[in-house]
Amino acid sequence: MKTANRKILLALFVTLLLSSTVLVMWGHAQTNIPTTASLYIAPNPVGVGQTASGIALIQPDPPTGRIFANLTLTVTRPDGPPVTLGPFSTDAQGVCRFTYVPAVVGTFGFVLHFPGQTFVIDEIEGPTYTYAPDDSDIFYLVVQEPSVPLEVPVVPGVEVTVYPDPSDPKVTLHFEEVTSTGTAAVSKTVAPPAGVSPLDGIIGFYYDFDVTFTFTGPVEVGLPYDGGVPDEEILLMWHYEGGVVGDVNGDDKVDWRDLLRITLALGSTPGTRRWNSACDLNGDNRVTLADFYMALTHYGEGTRAWVDVTTYVDMAANIVYGSTNNFPPFGIRAY
Repeated sequence: MKTANRKILLALFVTLLLSSTVLVMWGHAQTNIPTTASLYIAPNPVGVGQTASGIALIQPDPPTGRIFANLTLTVTRPDGPPVTLGPFSTDAQGVCRFTYVPAVVGTFGFVLHFPGQTFVIDEIEGPTYTYAPDDSDIFYLVVQEPSVPLEVPVVPGVEVTVYPDPSDPKVTLHFEEVTSTGTAAVSKTVAPPAGVSPLDGIIGFYYDFDVTFTFTGPVEVGLPYDGGVPDEEILLMWHYEGGVVGDVNGDDKVDWRDLLRITLALGSTPGTRRWNSACDLNGDNRVTLADFYMALTHYGEGTRAWVDVTTYVDMAANIVYGSTNNFPPFGIRAY
């Protein structure tokens, strides 16, 4: 009887052992996932010594709560042998951001390398996901000498579209009405203009417009972006809300110091001893009580921040449009 019981217990033990082995093997089922590595760098072209911002993307996303690691970049340079940058890691969406500062004029080539990666979700229950390795297509970055902004003449008219950058017709300003003669120019820089805080996640340039004519109504601004940027539908145009009306001394607020400066300049015109162009708030080339009252209306105000002014994204033409009534710096970012 004892021998029979032992045989029964042994048989049950073996059965349980085999069942557990089958469960473990099933739990660690292997899932092989093909991947796509892609790369985007802007601005392109970029100036010598300027910072180019890059986005490396591995798709599909890694498992929830995980990241891809050990990504590298091979950079082919016009002035020397290729170099390898990295290793880099992505975020939970498979995105990695990086910067590159070219030192010479020429064409640089970038290739993103993903070595593949295996994720064991649970040591007991599994499953195991293996993401296949992949290399991106080569991305060519053109490096040139920084350009000098040019002034474009503008005359009065209704429904006027201005192209302030002769080298890029996608940079546009559309006015309901231009009421005086003047010029328009735009400065494109990788770094934010002086006194402006950086726009996190910016894609491409900062655009700083200089408009010397008067106009009425809101202005539609068009800014281009390079094709191939991920998630075009979430691109937004931002501008820097600063320069509060009446902030004569540029300290981001309107207070007694600004009113004092306007008072000291009252009655002055260009070329006279007390003339201070910053006190001419309404742009009529003289400092009067009208300017003082404009500053007084904004007394105590003070704010500077990036604000979303997007109206729509033309994904066919690769242009983001926004609406504004003034011309602080503008930029595009992907959220």
